[in-house]
Amino acid sequence: MLDDGLLRDFAEFSCGDEEWQTDLRDFLIEDALGQSRGRFSVTFVFYTESGEPAGFAALSAAQVSRSDTGLGRRAPYPVVPAVLIGRLGIDVTQQGKGYGQQVMALIREWAMSLPVGCRILALQVDVRNEGAIRFYERDGFTKAPIEVQRSMQWMFYDLEARP
Repeated sequence: MLDDGLLRDFAEFSCGDEEWQTDLRDFLIEDALGQSRGRFSVTFVFYTESGEPAGFAALSAAQVSRSDTGLGRRAPYPVVPAVLIGRLGIDVTQQGKGYGQQVMALIREWAMSLPVGCRILALQVDVRNEGAIRFYERDGFTKAPIEVQRSMQWMFYDLEARP
C-alpha cells in the first residue's frame, strides 16, 4: 500500500505523454495519498523482480446498476457490489512485459477473497485510449451498454464468469 516512503520510489514514474497517461501520474503523485487518508481509495504499488517501480492501482468499494453490468435479472438486487479500479498505471519502461496482467490477476484474487459480497470489477477508461480498451477486453472486461460520459467508457468484469 502506498505511503510517503514508497511514493518517493515513484517520483520518476510515467505512463507516457498522452493526456490520459499524464493524468495517471498526476493522480499518483498529487492525490493518491490524500485519497487513501480520506478512505476514498487505497493505492497499491507494484515493483519489478529487480525492485524497480512497475505500476500502481487505486481501488475502492462501489456498486453498479445490474442492467449496466449485463447481469439483468440474474442479480437479486438493482445494484451489484463491485470493486472500482479507479486508476491503473504501468510505468512506460515496464509496459508490454506482463505487469498489467499480473496486477489485474492480483486485483481479481483480492476481490474474490473479500469477506463481503463482490461480483463485479468496474473501471472507466478514456475512449481515446484504444490500447487500454484492448488490454481490458483481452483481460475479460466488457464495455458497458451505458452511454459514454465525458469521454469515459465504463467496463465491467464479472467475477463469477472468470476462467
